[in-house]
Amino acid sequence: MWNLYSYKVTCNRESGHGHYDIMLIPRDPSLWAIIIEFKKVSSDETLHEASQKVVKHIIVKDYLQELYARSIKGVVAFGIACQEKKIETIVHVFAYSLVE
Repeated sequence: MWNLYSYKVTCNRESGHGHYDIMLIPRDPSLWAIIIEFKKVSSDETLHEASQKVVKHIIVKDYLQELYARSIKGVVAFGIACQEKKIETIVHVFAYSLVE
């Protein structure tokens, strides 16, 4: 594990219109936040489809709302889909402001 003193780690808390799995909120708003969302693959979808749904879920449920209210620089979201012993991860970057 890496040094997390600069972050507040929360899980399964309400944000936007739902509950996220894991969120790392930077204590310094100039740092990037991290959201990690997991999904177990159902029998009627592929691993890739499920991982894409996870990232869309972050957007639809508006999990970024809490972070943008704190003027966080940006968010790196990890959508992780699991199927037995296989996983697929999609990483999506949400930039609040690219101009300093």
